[in-house]
Amino acid sequence: MDKPELFYKKNGFTLVELLCAITLLSFVIIIYLSIFSQSLSLSRKVEDKLTSVNVAEKVLNMVRRGDANISFDTYPYELPKVNGKTYYPVVVITQTSQEQALGLKKVLVKIYSNKDYSKTLKPDSEIYGYIELEN
Repeated sequence: MDKPELFYKKNGFTLVELLCAITLLSFVIIIYLSIFSQSLSLSRKVEDKLTSVNVAEKVLNMVRRGDANISFDTYPYELPKVNGKTYYPVVVITQTSQEQALGLKKVLVKIYSNKDYSKTLKPDSEIYGYIELEN
C-alpha cells in the first residue's frame, strides 16, 4: 500500500528552521528594545542638563537686572519647579582689579538639583557672566 504523495512533499519548513528563525527574530527584537531604552534614558539626561542651563541663564539675568524680590544670600535659594524638578542656584560675585578698572563684576552661577549640595558635589550646570557697575 503506497502512502499518498502528500506526506512526501518537502515544501514546508522543518521544526529546526522555525526555531532558528524565531531565535534570530527574538535577538533582533531584544537588541532594538535595548537601544530604545538607552536612548530614552539619554534623552532624559540631556533634557535635565538643558533645563539646568536655562535655569542658570535665568538666574544670571535676574542678577543682572538686580531683582529686589530675590535674595541669594539665604542658601539654598529655591526656584520654582521646572519639569517636575527643583533647582537650587548658588551665585558667586567676584571682582579682580582689572575688572574693577573696566567697571565690571564677574558672576558665577552654579545650579544644583540637590538641596543638600556641598563643595565636592558637581553642579548640574554653571555659567559665567559679567554685570556692569553703576557709576
